[in-house]
Amino acid sequence: MTRFHLNIAVLCGAGLLSMLLTHWLGRQVFLEMPVSTDEGSYVFQAYAFRDGVVSRPYPPMGTMIRRPNDMLIMDREIGWTSRYPPGHALWLLPGTFWGSPRSMVTLASGLAVFGLGVAALFLGIPVLVVPVLALVSPFFLLMYGTLLSHTSGWVSVAVLLAAYIRMRQTGRSVYGAIAGLAWALLFLNRTYTAVLLALPFAVDSVVLLGMRRNRDECRRAAVFGGCALCGILGYLFYNWLVGGDPFTPTYLFYDATQTLGFGRRHLHGLPVDHSFVRGLQNAWTNLLTLDSWLTGVRFSLPLYLVLAGIGWSKRWSPLLLGGVLALIGGYVFFWFPGPRHIGPAYYFELMPFLLLLAGLGIKRCLSLLDTRSKMLAGGVPALVLLLLVTGSVRFLQGEMAYFNEELGSQARIAQTLAEAPENSLVFFQDIEYPPFGKITINEHGVDSDPLVMAMPHPDNVADILRFYPDRAAFLLSGCAVDRLLPVPAADGSLLRVREAVSMAHFTGENGKTGDIPVRRAVHGRHLAQYLAFGFRQHLPPGRFIARFYFEETVGAEGTRIDVATDLGRTILARAYQKESEVPHVHQLSFEIVGDDFILVEPRVFYGGDGTVSLRRITLQSAPCADA
Repeated sequence: MTRFHLNIAVLCGAGLLSMLLTHWLGRQVFLEMPVSTDEGSYVFQAYAFRDGVVSRPYPPMGTMIRRPNDMLIMDREIGWTSRYPPGHALWLLPGTFWGSPRSMVTLASGLAVFGLGVAALFLGIPVLVVPVLALVSPFFLLMYGTLLSHTSGWVSVAVLLAAYIRMRQTGRSVYGAIAGLAWALLFLNRTYTAVLLALPFAVDSVVLLGMRRNRDECRRAAVFGGCALCGILGYLFYNWLVGGDPFTPTYLFYDATQTLGFGRRHLHGLPVDHSFVRGLQNAWTNLLTLDSWLTGVRFSLPLYLVLAGIGWSKRWSPLLLGGVLALIGGYVFFWFPGPRHIGPAYYFELMPFLLLLAGLGIKRCLSLLDTRSKMLAGGVPALVLLLLVTGSVRFLQGEMAYFNEELGSQARIAQTLAEAPENSLVFFQDIEYPPFGKITINEHGVDSDPLVMAMPHPDNVADILRFYPDRAAFLLSGCAVDRLLPVPAADGSLLRVREAVSMAHFTGENGKTGDIPVRRAVHGRHLAQYLAFGFRQHLPPGRFIARFYFEETVGAEGTRIDVATDLGRTILARAYQKESEVPHVHQLSFEIVGDDFILVEPRVFYGGDGTVSLRRITLQSAPCADA
């Protein structure tokens, strides 16, 4: 066995150890629960790909399937899909065939260590140095306990680095093709990160092309760039498949402010004003977080930078440092600092660059020690390794205890859902967002078992069950998350009542006709405007009657009643009042077609003439009214 084959065997062992550690963390610490809503979005899309679609149809009763996961798009035009690029969902796809997308992240952890170890070998770094730096990093280990896209992103970066370094060392274009395809996969996964990391590689290629100006260099640059272009073309094609516009990514369809730059942005509907100063503040906070998470010991980041200086390589260090700076500097221009509960997530893909820089420094230090004393060459690294492992273990103990406790409630809810009878429909209510919003539910769309949705108005339960006649309904309540409570079928009747004095209005005044409270408008005292509105109700498909109970309408020919939807832009039924000095009921019949609830609003508009006194408005299903 040659030394090269021995080194590869060692790296395979390191990769296997990484898989074992991260698998254990995923099961025992993270309880196989997601730590963010992003993970549910990736799993949802992976199952969609497995079923041969890029977007599931907008579900029947979609307004009632209120998605707790706000990283999904539910839109009538493009359907039900993830807001993220397809790369990580494609990586998780094989795991969906055996019901374990998480197993693909475990595999990624092994490939991450192996791939970066190969890149380190190409730089002459001792075989165990970089794998050890990765495996003692809490940032690395805990990230691979999650399903976040950074896990497969590291693999792409490791392959990109190894292949690009080898291409420059051997001159073989095949390595350029591998490097380009690795960047393409990164672009399909972590789009902004890929664009930022392309900068140092582009600069390196342009500089070499300018220095050499020969056919071979042009061929290598063309192969590298051409294969990288596949990722861009693939992404344009995916955007076209999902939304019909190749130049509108799903995350921009979700929110058009999700771009690099400054100005007004949105965070869950709330405005955020991003500026250069705010971006620098985010970067500083992320760097302080990275300093703690890198090895679990403070001042690790300065130590790694010192090692980078010690092992400075005129050929490779500028490229590697360029990757670190490009990512840090580039995300100054992005409004969101990224999640930090598993380390500064947006900086995870700079870790391969940073570890190789530190590896070059360690290589230099080991060489210096070896020339002075064999004992020092063996003892100093062992002592440093002991300190790193000790610091990492202490840090991990605190974080593991936190995640284990934090995710316990999620695990209980997930277990309850998993134990639901076959073909169930589960309504949830009174469950706080943090635990429930992160659980992966409805990953098969409306074919999910169980199908989970928010508890609707009691009058709507029967309407929903009519769309799912073969499903048994249960309630999951925040008061008892360990069991499902059967939901009795309703009789399907619908009656909604609103007193006029409690409705919104732009004109009139509250009063009484005898002992009956009314909303009254009088000519000469009140303007022509809405006397009653705001009684908005979600109604299912079917026939309905709106009843308007008037106590009097004297000289009020201009007063009209209607039933509107789409915030008043669409009128379902309309009529004008006739004069009457006695109490009477005016009714409007209307019909809702389709397969979804719509929001309707019965209204009364006072025309400015005469006197109008309104008592109440009711909404009722037509069959019940006819009975």
